[in-house]
Formats: sequence, structure tokens, C-alpha cells
Amino acid sequence: MFKFMRRALATVITASLVLAAPVYAAETASPTTANKPVAQESAAATTGETVKTTTDGTATLTSVAKSTKKSVTIADTVEVNGVKYTVTELGTGALKNLTKATTVTLPASITKLCKKSVTAKKLKTLKVNSKKALTVEKNAFKGKNTKKMVIKCPKMSKKERKAFAKALKKAGFKGTVKK
Repeated sequence: MFKFMRRALATVITASLVLAAPVYAAETASPTTANKPVAQESAAATTGETVKTTTDGTATLTSVAKSTKKSVTIADTVEVNGVKYTVTELGTGALKNLTKATTVTLPASITKLCKKSVTAKKLKTLKVNSKKALTVEKNAFKGKNTKKMVIKCPKMSKKERKAFAKALKKAGFKGTVKK
């Protein structure tokens, strides 16, 4: 009888503790809600680039990862602290770390070339995958001899390519623009 009473008492105490204990939800990120974009002046992306981010989910590429490759393709998105941003601008000095690159391919998401953004020393060909003409700030090619440089725009219509060539000329570009 004593064993039975002890077992019953243990069961009652265990049950009361389980039922009376508060339940806490784990503080983890919900799979249905993503991290929100945050505005930052200088943020390091997971792939080594430095970007300036905005709250609307866009980013200005301020510096690419150092590379000695001859051909480099810029990604259309970057990830910073678990948040994906669309790269929309090539910022000042963005290509300066590309010491041996002769060809750089820009994604379709790029809409603007900022001043002094295209300064890679050995760059000869810039491929733009956008369907629309880019906005080009004055002196985007400052310090770069562009006479022998070629900009290829395979996805632009003739009208857009003409508008882009006009913007490039206004910014100081002296090379050729091809399809």
C-alpha cells in the first residue's frame, strides 16, 4: 500500500507541474516572415562586395571583391545579414579592385553608373545586360582612357542603345557602343 501511495503521489505532483508550467515559444525567425531591408552606408555582402543598402531592398555597389580574373560578372543581387538586395547602381570606385579584368558584365538590374564608377585599369569591354538605357553621371569614366573601350548592349533596342550612347557621350565616354 505504501508503494502505491508513493507512486500515486509522484504521478499527481508530476501532472500538476506539467499542467501548471507556462509554455514559452522559442525566439527563432519565423519561416513565413523574412528579415526586412535596412538602410546602411557601408555593408559587407556575403560574397565580399561592399554595398550601400536602402530600406526599399535596393543596393548601390560601392566595391567589388578583389579579383585577378580577366572576366568578371557582377551579381544582380547581394545578401547582407540574411537580407537580399537588388543591385541597382554602380557606385563611386566600384570596379577599382578589378586589377586585371578586361571584361566586366553588368546585370540587368543596374540602372545607373555613378561618377568614377568605371575605373578598372585594364578594362576594355563593358557588357550591359539591361533592356533600358542606363543613367550615366558626368565623369563616370574619370581617369580612364575610353577611346579603345567597347560597351556591348545585346538586350537593348536600337532606340534605347542610341539614348544610352548619348548619355555616355555626355558623361565623357569616347569609345564605341555596340549591340
